[in-house]
Amino acid sequence: MWSFENQLEQMLACQAALNEQTSTQNWALRPGQKPKASDYLHQVMRELGELTEHIDPLGKWWSKKPFDPESVCFACKLELVDIVHFYMSIWLCRREEGRSDIGIEPVLEAGFITEFSRAYGAFTSVEPAFDADWFERLKRACRRFEKTNSPEAFVGLLVLFNVSPEELVRLYAGKNALNRLRQANGYGEGTYIKDWFEGREDTWVLLEIAEHAASSMEELISLIQAELQTKYDNWKAVV
Repeated sequence: MWSFENQLEQMLACQAALNEQTSTQNWALRPGQKPKASDYLHQVMRELGELTEHIDPLGKWWSKKPFDPESVCFACKLELVDIVHFYMSIWLCRREEGRSDIGIEPVLEAGFITEFSRAYGAFTSVEPAFDADWFERLKRACRRFEKTNSPEAFVGLLVLFNVSPEELVRLYAGKNALNRLRQANGYGEGTYIKDWFEGREDTWVLLEIAEHAASSMEELISLIQAELQTKYDNWKAVV
């Protein structure tokens, strides 16, 4: 039986494995050491800024940039799933260190999972309206998350983009697999080509990922990574 709490637990385990593989590579601030919670929080805020940039044309009445709701919504979901990676890494730091260096009391991993699941308890599927009222709610949600960094505040952002628990799990698996593909194909050495999917950044390939039946998150990520590797190899063969 599908359980969101179980999926979150597996996501944390997969994130820990990915961090172990990548977190000390090219880490100029503290060579050979892992990033701290404050480093991950900095990245969370950067991704939040990139998310709001996608919505900027809504708030700039003088902007002549075209606004495509479907493309913007998917781009924002990709930013949100990037935030998920860094956000979970904050909790993993707390688990390993037993404390936080970002001024927030330590929260046990089980507490994080429960809190995150509880925040999704009243989720109702509603497509984003991208109107003035929705835009105001988005600004308030961003400010709240910046201030509290709480799972409840983050889920508030996800809900505004109609990201259900099931979609969050699928998006996480896809982006985790893409991150692993990058590492396996020379991302750390600078040989990976990031703009390869229809002339766009590789994240957009996630629109084409097939549904995979898997017994665990790790298996699902591996299946998606294999599919992505085939797509990447086919693209390189013709360029």
